Amino acid sequence: GGRSVVQLRRDGVDGVDGRGSRLSLVAAPGSFDLYVTSGLDRTVTQLRRSSVDGMYSVAATSAHPELIFQGGGVLGMAAAGDRLYLASPSGKLGVFERGSVTGSVSLVDVLENGVGDVDGLAGGIAVEEDPQGTFVFVGGQTFSTLVALARGFGGQALDFVGANDLDEEGVQLSGPISIALARDGRNAYVTSSNDNALVVFERDPATGALAWLERTQEGDIGGVTGLRAARHVIVGGDDAYVYVGGQQPSAVAQFARDPALGVLDYLGAVIDLPRQDGSLATPLYQSSSPDGHHIYVGVDSAFPVAALLREESPAPGLSLLEAYAEGLSTASFLEVSPDGEYVYTGSSAAGVGVFARDDASGLLTFLDAETEVFAGLEGSYRANSLALSRDDRHLYVGSPGVGTGAIAALERNPATGGLTRVDLVVEGEEGVEGLDSVSSLAITPQGDYLFATNLFDSALVVFERDPATGALTYVTTKRDDVDGVDGMSIATFVKTSEDGRYAYVVGFSDNAVAIFRINR
Repeated sequence: GGRSVVQLRRDGVDGVDGRGSRLSLVAAPGSFDLYVTSGLDRTVTQLRRSSVDGMYSVAATSAHPELIFQGGGVLGMAAAGDRLYLASPSGKLGVFERGSVTGSVSLVDVLENGVGDVDGLAGGIAVEEDPQGTFVFVGGQTFSTLVALARGFGGQALDFVGANDLDEEGVQLSGPISIALARDGRNAYVTSSNDNALVVFERDPATGALAWLERTQEGDIGGVTGLRAARHVIVGGDDAYVYVGGQQPSAVAQFARDPALGVLDYLGAVIDLPRQDGSLATPLYQSSSPDGHHIYVGVDSAFPVAALLREESPAPGLSLLEAYAEGLSTASFLEVSPDGEYVYTGSSAAGVGVFARDDASGLLTFLDAETEVFAGLEGSYRANSLALSRDDRHLYVGSPGVGTGAIAALERNPATGGLTRVDLVVEGEEGVEGLDSVSSLAITPQGDYLFATNLFDSALVVFERDPATGALTYVTTKRDDVDGVDGMSIATFVKTSEDGRYAYVVGFSDNAVAIFRINR
């Protein structure tokens, strides 16, 4: 089997750059991508092979002077092709996430010899992940070491990144309640119940970090109202608008979102949100239809749901469409199914209300009340938090219980909207810790993890989710002020980023948002 050269790519020729003094090369499994380091340019270059003629061309180049030196820089690829590793003679290990479609890589973590518990990385000359994707091995030449790192570097599903201590940053935000993330990944929005405000943050997709942009407060110039005792915030299904429920008076405020910067313009509010009996309701939770045209509000009464219509003509606005008497009382949480066909409400009656939704009009029809969600458990339970999987297959219901707590996994019938319990995890059983005061649930868009906040234990509970069966497997519990975690005192709400790489937890008493990196 003879070999012949079919292509030669040179640095500085035909637009090629970033490969001066090439040091290391690795291929991504099952793809058309090669990755090359350059000592002179201190870069990582992605080369992509054409499926037509088999020739390679430069797809992307990124500079990493903090990792690559003229003395070396060695690449390794994860068994699944989702991560790229770069070991440096300086004693650093760079971890890059790799996009499954584009093959582009972004630096997400740097481990450094002698920092924290890391040791043995000095003089890194080789890096390799085992075929099972369980461990990463790094060869250190300086002290003749072989370092084994568990994937996730500690075997945990989460790494604590840091907390945005909003008081220390000069941002007036007292008593944060909830957080919403734009699907484009650029912004986070946090409500402040004590300051009657909504704060906008710019979000760094690579690191997950949040940077303050602006604050809107009740009574600001322009007649801003609807933010007093602000509770829950959502970004509409099309990323174009942001909605906040205010409790004094009963209101839902609407803001137009700038798609480039994420800053907001106040449009108005539906004030004195009525129940069907004419009395005033207190909004507890909002959810948007997938197209963003309708907003559904859970309220604190025997008339649990109000439907709002988003109007575009003659000017953007929000109006009350209908209030519903049917269903279980006090819809503390509600979710619109990803297909837009059904709305589910969580109730203080330990059940789930099921509504059919007309996609054109947005009107709802009450179908059923699932009251056996926590059947078989002793004590008092209530469905105070919900989360729907993005694949439309499962609804998860959290309850703090009395002296215990639980999460029920319900399989969803896409044709009827009906629910059937397929799994139940309970505080104290099979090692589960931290469910005794469940306050919110969130599922990664990829569907592989479910997170639950514990209000009074100031904790975040992590479960792996089986997308096929909906079953949950307990992984770990992260607690405030334990193992360096901070910013989660009185954990009210959790949200995950659209790319599934970060989880954000609101700490009411810490006046902060804690940020965790999700390891896979």
